[in-house]
Amino acid sequence: MKKNSFVLLFLARNASLKEGFLRELGSKYFCDFEIKRFPDGETYFRLKSDVENKNVFIVQCTYPKPNEKIFELLLAADACKRGDAKSIFALLPYLSYARQDRQVLEGEAISIELFGKLLKAAGFDHIITANIHSKRAEKKLERLELNIFSLDVLPLFAEYFACKNNKNLCVVAPDQGALKSAEELAKFLNAEFAHFEKRRISASEVKIVAFHGNVKGKECIVIDDVISTAGTITTVAERLIELGASSVRIAATHGLFTGKAFERLQRSPAKEIVVCNTLPQERNVKKLKKLKVLDCSKALCEAVKKLKL
Repeated sequence: MKKNSFVLLFLARNASLKEGFLRELGSKYFCDFEIKRFPDGETYFRLKSDVENKNVFIVQCTYPKPNEKIFELLLAADACKRGDAKSIFALLPYLSYARQDRQVLEGEAISIELFGKLLKAAGFDHIITANIHSKRAEKKLERLELNIFSLDVLPLFAEYFACKNNKNLCVVAPDQGALKSAEELAKFLNAEFAHFEKRRISASEVKIVAFHGNVKGKECIVIDDVISTAGTITTVAERLIELGASSVRIAATHGLFTGKAFERLQRSPAKEIVVCNTLPQERNVKKLKKLKVLDCSKALCEAVKKLKL
């Protein structure tokens, strides 16, 4: 690897992810910077390292406080551009606004498209993320001439669950959007596959309208990309037990845990909730004892090594 051919600007307040990057890449690639808030709430950013003619990977967790974190990201990119960086990569393990990828009601903004325009204007050419929410969101960003690398973390879940020595296993998609992931995980684990169809009633409430498969006596793994309010996933877990499943585990790439998510998950029949550290989870594991966090830093670092130009 060419010495200092790339550098990292690690903005993310994610201790476990940073530890992983330090372990995989070493501290010599980390840039020094200063970020602070003025009394009026405005954000100040100053780059303290030389990035001239280097590929800069700016790592940011855009949740919680997505709007604040996004503006920090934009300021960091502007500083790198003024510092004559060769190219600028947005390394966003969780990509905020990816779920707002279309108009449902007349007059709605398409947030992911505007986010992409802001990234492009700030000087980004590439986005690295984990399991982007939809192909629709990915295509909208690609139309803006942003190169998207969506890392598939499914092998992490496959490795984790394979070590559990589950018997009579069934992987379940909670809705149509998770079908592909559920089918792939089932193949990894040599397991059966089932799926639900749902109708959303509100932002936190869903109604199951159909189920396809047989889970009687099965150990079920429900796989999805995001746990937000946990409304969908806990409804599915309860329904699986009603259908005769012997146990339920839940897996999702990104654990946001908004609103009453912890309350819902705690009282749900799910015996374990497994997420990746694409977002900071240090406090969450203390709030929810059955939460298990998988480290995706090695996979993200491999993407950095692969994509450095």
